[in-house]
Amino acid sequence: MKRYVFILLLLGVLSSPLDAKTVGSENDILYEPSAVYFTQDVSADGIKKIYKQLAPSLPGTVQVFEYAPDSFLSNADNSILATRPTDEALQRDLPPEFADTISRENNLRYSFPRLKNSPVSKWHYFRFLPCLCYDEKYLDSLQDRQCQAQSWYPSWDCRQTLKWMHNYEEQVQSPKTLVVLSKAKIYDANSFGAAFENIMGGNAFLLTISVEKVGRIHPFLETWAERLADPKKHTLFITVLADIPDTEGNLHSLGIIGSTNFWALQQETFKRLNRVNPVLAEIHSDPLPADPSSHEVKGSEMLDKIIRVKVAEGPVRDIKNPQKQRKVLKRLLQERAAEAYKIVSLDK
Repeated sequence: MKRYVFILLLLGVLSSPLDAKTVGSENDILYEPSAVYFTQDVSADGIKKIYKQLAPSLPGTVQVFEYAPDSFLSNADNSILATRPTDEALQRDLPPEFADTISRENNLRYSFPRLKNSPVSKWHYFRFLPCLCYDEKYLDSLQDRQCQAQSWYPSWDCRQTLKWMHNYEEQVQSPKTLVVLSKAKIYDANSFGAAFENIMGGNAFLLTISVEKVGRIHPFLETWAERLADPKKHTLFITVLADIPDTEGNLHSLGIIGSTNFWALQQETFKRLNRVNPVLAEIHSDPLPADPSSHEVKGSEMLDKIIRVKVAEGPVRDIKNPQKQRKVLKRLLQERAAEAYKIVSLDK
């Protein structure tokens, strides 16, 4: 029932967006644009500059989520990892010192998955979609006929897949402070990946939801939106813009950007990529286009809309003191759901 309510809410959001400005005007709350920090220093020192601005005094252990190709849930269950290097081993997106300068707590150990046989390597082309039928949390993301065609007892692959998914969700929700460290990548004229691909572990089969038809929902969209709307948790986004190919194949190092606002970071990523290589005809469109050319844009827009709803209606409403609630909501709107942002350069 909870899932149906969420889907109906989301359909309403997509047809008539409930954004941070609307929430702000209803509560008479004024907030400044989010800050997006930038440095041209593509190095561990550059990462440190950005991090110090985003997290000057955050308490506790900091964990880093860093993405490498086809590595979805690579640490959720060690049984899916091979014991020796192969020719198809994971390659690092970024030098290890980039993550180490923030924290030694990293979700990715760069082990070597069995890429030919492992479900891990197939998340970009998620062949275990029917497995979601065996879990009430994900069940309503699918059409009835998909689940009615399944056997009553889940296969070993499905049992393991659901186990990895729950472990992953726990990894996402547990840390008080989490840094999403990504490297922006251009694959072809209409495809690129950045922070959204990182947190989703790939996004090739993320389909939009329309009023006419409910399509597939990536199962972790709501998990990440809940985290980003929680005032007790800190999520920082840092994206490295290096090795960006132009239309002639020449590589460019553009710098590093960081923000606590997912939408702002993604928009600035799109803009800077487009200056080098026009990967999209339009950088940003609101409302969602019927058929955007990039899964990264589509997924980013959808996640952003969910975040803005949850910021106003989520855990902040549990705060009993009205003045404190107002103060926290103002901070969340500015940090995580503002519809405008400003660039802050850290270079002298």
